Amino acid sequence: MVAKISHGKDFRELINYITQPEKEQWREGRHLSDLDRETVINEMEFIARQSQRVQSPAYHVSVSWSKTDDPSKEQMLDVAERVVKELGMENNQALIVAHKDTDHTHMHIAVNRVDLDHFKAVDRWGDRDRLRSLLKEIEIEKDWEQTPLEAEGPTQLSINERKLTVRVNEALAGIGIDDPNYKTVRERALELRNELGRQSNWKSFDDTLAGQGLWVESKGAGMVVTDGAMNIKASSVGRDFSRGKLEKKFGKSLSEYEEHRELIVDVKKGIGEVNNWTNAIERIKLEATETDLERSKRFIDAELRKIDYYDTHLKNLKDRIQEGFEKTFDDPDKAQQELARITKMEGLEDAGAELVSAPRRFGKVKLEGWMLQKLGNYISEMNQKYKEWETYLEEKIRNPKELSQKRKELTEKQSHLSNVKLPAIRQVLRKNMRESEAGYTVSRGAEEVIAVSRAITSIMKNYQPLARKVAGRGVASFKNDLAKQTEAGKALVQITDQSMKATRVVLGIANALKSGGASLAQSGILHAVHQHRYTAIQKQLEREREAQRGDFSR
Repeated sequence: MVAKISHGKDFRELINYITQPEKEQWREGRHLSDLDRETVINEMEFIARQSQRVQSPAYHVSVSWSKTDDPSKEQMLDVAERVVKELGMENNQALIVAHKDTDHTHMHIAVNRVDLDHFKAVDRWGDRDRLRSLLKEIEIEKDWEQTPLEAEGPTQLSINERKLTVRVNEALAGIGIDDPNYKTVRERALELRNELGRQSNWKSFDDTLAGQGLWVESKGAGMVVTDGAMNIKASSVGRDFSRGKLEKKFGKSLSEYEEHRELIVDVKKGIGEVNNWTNAIERIKLEATETDLERSKRFIDAELRKIDYYDTHLKNLKDRIQEGFEKTFDDPDKAQQELARITKMEGLEDAGAELVSAPRRFGKVKLEGWMLQKLGNYISEMNQKYKEWETYLEEKIRNPKELSQKRKELTEKQSHLSNVKLPAIRQVLRKNMRESEAGYTVSRGAEEVIAVSRAITSIMKNYQPLARKVAGRGVASFKNDLAKQTEAGKALVQITDQSMKATRVVLGIANALKSGGASLAQSGILHAVHQHRYTAIQKQLEREREAQRGDFSR
């Protein structure tokens, strides 16, 4: 069995595709009022709109069986249920459709990632690996033909790699990158393994890796695959990818290829790519600033509401208790003093119970009955309120001065945040986005940005010796040396300030991540930027396709 996963934002395109009459055999649904095409689309779109953050709510899984297997409808539905449950989407809308257009049994599952309980998108992390493991388990359980590794795709990540990916994704989310989907260098390289095996020269091999923001470089007598921050042995991707085997296959040494690699770079394009790269990082950082400010403001507003609720509720209780003492006792002040004394010794709950059972201990009673019982209830409610808020405000609820001080501090913070003009930040963000529209027309390949990224990475890795070199001989000599080395060096000389600015931004965000080292953090940022650019290219292509189709809505 083989599972393929894709996701996007268009339910209509997905549902229309899987329900084509000439292909469809049968369909079933989960959490849908009806199974007709328009109802499914409208209901999924409605639920997806309830989430303001999700960008790719339409989730598509196709499951295929071997030609030798012939599962029944019930067995296929059982697999679909288990797939959806494994993905954590059992409470999400889903349409299951079996197709009959090929010589092997297969079905499609369209799922809305936004759940019905909290209107939050289910995390996609590790979905491919989880489904591979599940289908392997089902194959053995049902005695169906087991899928060979080559068809199955990349091998599974180790537990440590999974934990690493989780940590980086959490860190990226923590600085405001929406819906991060960081993958380790190994995971990205493994996804390209089959395609890499079909390449016939170093350039096509490198170009294939560039699609995931990666490249090859020498390390000692061997070779690594890297994203400029983290690297892995190339042979760990596949036994045929060792340096020796590839040099023999391609008929050229890696050193010779590396020496001439940057010579193909269009310097002008390289400069534009570095600008786009920098703009993407700054855009992410700006989005993170807005997110952090809004999150802080929401937290402080919530705390203030809790304290206001507590103040109001407690004041009302005190007023009612005071009224109860005045109506019940001839000397209400003396009765309250006695209550305070017993409370100190036995606690408020026991003191309230004693007030109801032995009221004359507190003074001369002028009215018994329902008023006394009510007074006891008020005291019991107050005791409950104290307990309820004890964990939140700790001892502050018994100390009006501290409570007042806490509220003052929160109000000052709220006032400070109110002075930060969120609309102004949004305006800058929109301006930044408009300016970076030029970046959406970037080259379909990644040669320029990869090459210039390599040069920037070199500056990062060799900062200390370069700094000494600059200090000893001067900036002009350093630039001259750099320009002589490669075409990318020439590009960097022309944009030294811009490239170093990009470098500082990356390192600044990397330090803020605190997720296990600057290299790991830098790898996460580089991949986030690569994905950001890839999404931008897809949007540009979609706009071009729409322009070619024309607008027939009128």
